[in-house]
Amino acid sequence: MIDIPALIKKFCEKDFYADDYEKTTKNLISDDISYNEVKTFIQDFTKDLF
Repeated sequence: MIDIPALIKKFCEKDFYADDYEKTTKNLISDDISYNEVKTFIQDFTKDLF
């Protein structure tokens, strides 16, 4: 069985998408949400979901 919350946590700890978020994604969304806020939300959401 795959521990999805642990896998998401590893991605977040490595800041795998930080550069892409700052250069691309942040410009595509209308809200001013920091990468750290997104990481926290994703980890909390994943824990609640699984």
